This record gives sequence, structure tokens and C-alpha cells, in this order.
Amino acid sequence: MPCGVRALWRPLAACAGAAAGGGLLALWTGVPLASLFLPPELVTGAGVYAVLTCASGALAVLTVTGTSVLTREQHGAYLAGWAVATVTAVALLLTVADPVTGTALALGVAPLAGAVVHLAAPALIPSRIRPS
Repeated sequence: MPCGVRALWRPLAACAGAAAGGGLLALWTGVPLASLFLPPELVTGAGVYAVLTCASGALAVLTVTGTSVLTREQHGAYLAGWAVATVTAVALLLTVADPVTGTALALGVAPLAGAVVHLAAPALIPSRIRPS
């Protein structure tokens, strides 16, 4: 495993921990907070808020891995990761019948698919940065 990828585990763990903690917080406070700001017909169950909050942590993972790829000047890999995430999100939104399920899947799965591309880039593409 390249050193740069190994250095990502702590920030990625922080993203996952923050998403999990936020999801638990959303489970308890999502409905009351949504009720303050939204009309009653737009307020949904606490589980939906928790899942969406946890899934949004996947976007943080994609952002961290993308930044890592850019520091190695692998702009093509950066673009490929975001393109895979975008195509995956659109595919999930178009193929899943229930909009809530589709949104949760698109938020959670699509960024992780792009992050896999970013994490694989160091092993597949040599870096342009030369050690000094």
C-alpha cells in the first residue's frame, strides 16, 4: 500500500465517525428540528434523517480521497473518481422506484464508488511528483 494511501486512514476514520455520530444525533433530533422548519407534510421519519446524515459522510470520504489524488497531481484520476460517483448516483436515482431509498443509496453508495477510484489511483497511475 503506497504511503499516501496509508496516511488517509485517520481522516477517513474521522469522516466515518462524524457521519455515524451525526446519524445518531439525527435519529434523536431530526424530526423535532425538521418540524421547526418544514411544513408537516415534508417531515419524515427519524430513520430517514439518520440514514441521510450517515450517507452524507460518504461525500466527505470522496472529498478527502479526491484531495489526496490532487496532491499527487493525478488530475485524471480525480476526474474519473467524480465521474464514477456522478454516473453511479444518476443510475441509482433512475433505477430505484422509491425516491427516499434512491436518494439514500445515491448519497451513500455513489461517493464511495468514486472514492474507490481515488484510492486505486496510486497503485495504477504513477505520480507526476518526483522526490527531491
